[in-house]
Amino acid sequence: MPRTKIMSRELLTVSVVTVCYNAEKVIEKTIRSVLSQDYPKIEYIIKDGGSHDKTNEIVARYKEDFEKKGIALVHIIEKDTGIYDAMNQATAAASGEYINFMNADDIFFDETALTKVFGQAEVYADVLYGDSVCEYEFCRGKKEYTLWRGQHSSFTSMPFSHQACFIKTSLMKEYGYDTRFRNAADFHLLARLLMDGKKFVYTDCIVSICTMDGVSNMEVLISFKERTQIQRDLNMGEYASEISSFSIWFMGVKQWMIKHLPHGVVGSLMRLQIRRKGDKIYKNIDILSKEREKAGGNTR
Repeated sequence: MPRTKIMSRELLTVSVVTVCYNAEKVIEKTIRSVLSQDYPKIEYIIKDGGSHDKTNEIVARYKEDFEKKGIALVHIIEKDTGIYDAMNQATAAASGEYINFMNADDIFFDETALTKVFGQAEVYADVLYGDSVCEYEFCRGKKEYTLWRGQHSSFTSMPFSHQACFIKTSLMKEYGYDTRFRNAADFHLLARLLMDGKKFVYTDCIVSICTMDGVSNMEVLISFKERTQIQRDLNMGEYASEISSFSIWFMGVKQWMIKHLPHGVVGSLMRLQIRRKGDKIYKNIDILSKEREKAGGNTR
C-alpha cells in the first residue's frame, strides 16, 4: 500500500472527543495532553456518562485553561448505554471538520501531534490515520511499549488505533457507531467506510500513546467473534484472511488465560506473542521514537 505524504494549505478545526465514566484517576492526563497541543484550531468535547466520582469537578477546574488557550471546551454530562453510544452523542455535538476519539488515560504522542497531521498538509482524506505507541504493563508497575504501525491493506484485525485516526465529521455523523457491537463498533465503522470506497490516507507520524487495558483488549474472544461477523457481513474477503476453527479455539484459550491466570503469567505470554509477530518491545518511548526515525518511520 503506498504511503501518501500530503502537503497543507488551510488549517481545519479538529474535534477531539474524550468519553468517560468515573475516570477521576486518568482524565487529567488526557486533558493536559489536549491542552499541550500547539495546533491552533481545536474543539475539545468531554462526554461524561454521569460519573459519581470527581471526574466532572476535575473537568470544570480546567475550563479557564481552555479559554486562555483558545480551545473550545464542550462538556456534556448525560446518561448513555456504553462507550459507543457516548461517542455517538459526542459526535452529534461536534463542529470541527475532522473528529478524533482520545480515550481517558490515552494521550497525544507529543505537543506537535495535531500540527504534524493537519498543520503542513492539504487534507483531502475521508479517514486520515497515523501510528500509535501501545503502552503495556506485562509486569505490574513496569511500563513497556510497542509501535502500532497504521495500515489499511488488511482488516484481519483493527488496522490502526482510533486514537490515531481522524474521520471527517460529516461522515461520522452519517455513519455513526453501531451500538449492537459491544467491542468492535470502531472496527465495523472503519470497515464500512472502506467497503463504501471512502479515501483512507496514512500520515507518517506517531499520533497517540494508548494504554492496552481497554475492554476490547481484555475481552479478546468477544472482540474476535464480532470482527469475524463483520468481515463476513461486509464480504471483506480481499481484506481479511480466512477464519479457521483453530483461531476461534485459540482466542477462547487466550480469553480464559486473561481471566484466570496471574497477571505476571499473562504478561509473559503476551510479550512472547508480540515478539513472535515480529514486533519489538521497548523499555521507554524515547528509544522507540529514535529507532523509528532512524528507520525512516518504519520500526518493526
